[in-house]
Amino acid sequence: MVRTLQLAVLILWGLSGCMSSAPSEPESEPSYATKLRPSSSVVVSKPGFYLPRGEPVGWYSDVIWVDPNQILSNKPSLPNYLRSEVQRQMSNRGHMFVNASSAEYVMLAAVILGDMSTSESDTLNKFFNIDPALSKTSEDYDVGTLLLAIGKQGGHRALWRGAVQAFVGEEVPESVGQKRLEQYIGTLLGSLPQK
Repeated sequence: MVRTLQLAVLILWGLSGCMSSAPSEPESEPSYATKLRPSSSVVVSKPGFYLPRGEPVGWYSDVIWVDPNQILSNKPSLPNYLRSEVQRQMSNRGHMFVNASSAEYVMLAAVILGDMSTSESDTLNKFFNIDPALSKTSEDYDVGTLLLAIGKQGGHRALWRGAVQAFVGEEVPESVGQKRLEQYIGTLLGSLPQK
């Protein structure tokens, strides 16, 4: 019994040498990695709604990216990355994206990093009526919100919608921003009811 325990401890000790910190949180930049970690999310679904497995989905509109203060202007690829990551994760769940006119369900994606214009607000208010909020504030970072929604083609009402609010900052590397988007999209889409 003692020999087995010693062997188990040696194996665990040996494996611990193979572990390293996550690539999205380099040891040379721990201050932003720790401060960016908090996030808040909320998902709402119409009672009884589910997205049939394999059902094709179209885009309601282009990704709405609201950044009037140019918080993330040094990361111009993030809107396209967001769109392709949503499509990739939906594809992993069995849903292909098609032209909106031939889809029964449409998806809307938005990122809000400041005050919206009236037209942007009108577009979002057709689909969203939720308010995620971080309980903590940050003196160093601005707050950004990722919104996703699915509704019927031509219906202008969300049957499922979700939002994640998190801290964002210019000095955060784009690769970290992409990794965080992947995680937040996965968090939201993981709650999408399917049958």
